Amino acid sequence: MASIFTKLRKTGDESNSSFFHKKWIFKNIPSLKFNQEILGKIVG
Repeated sequence: MASIFTKLRKTGDESNSSFFHKKWIFKNIPSLKFNQEILGKIVG
């Protein structure tokens, strides 16, 4: 994952890549937390 953002930073706009990175994080953090909770319930 980190390599994708590094590539974006190298090839594209600095502001565009950081915006995309932030957008991706905000989009995915809730689902990642949600998945962790489900996994915790299944495993626990």
